[in-house]
Amino acid sequence: MTPKNKLDCVSEFAKKWLAYQRVASDWILAIDRLGLSSVSHYDWLAKDEVFRKFEKTLKKHNVKQPDLAKIHQEANEAAIPILEFLFGPNETPIIPEFPDWFPGGYDEWCKKTHDMDLDMMHRIMGARNRILSSEFKTRPKLIPRSGWSNPYSITHWAKVFNISRKTMQNWLKNNQILARQVGSKWQIACEELPAADDKDTSV
Repeated sequence: MTPKNKLDCVSEFAKKWLAYQRVASDWILAIDRLGLSSVSHYDWLAKDEVFRKFEKTLKKHNVKQPDLAKIHQEANEAAIPILEFLFGPNETPIIPEFPDWFPGGYDEWCKKTHDMDLDMMHRIMGARNRILSSEFKTRPKLIPRSGWSNPYSITHWAKVFNISRKTMQNWLKNNQILARQVGSKWQIACEELPAADDKDTSV
């Protein structure tokens, strides 16, 4: 899967997650406005009278209970291709679920789920950034196998990374960590100045 395909997967998952959050939020707000938040989930399941009154109130106000489990499953399926980018190597890749029943009402539900929603949005942005940065990683076959005694010019490595010589120079000037890493591993002099016979024709 190419980086572009992975970015498409991130966008698709973001849409599914936001849709899931919106539907869950709207549902909790609806039952809170109808005064149904105080109904316990157990009573709704176990007591026929409570269940009938609950459903009657929903029907009277034209409110339909969404299938949040199905929407959550759709978000899960959209996340599968990018789980490695959403979660770290020591994390269990689980897409969290929003509570579909909350006795504290809508305001309490928002407080309860705020951190969870914010964390997932940070993960989505982080996944996007990791995929974008992976495009600039050098493939092992491009690294010289032996004899690093002869430095490669900035132009050489600009071609390896498929960027302009000027961009490569800017990378080295603006990122000291990268400059040290590149300088030590690939023998590039980060202070190298343009030479008359080494002009950048791609700018």
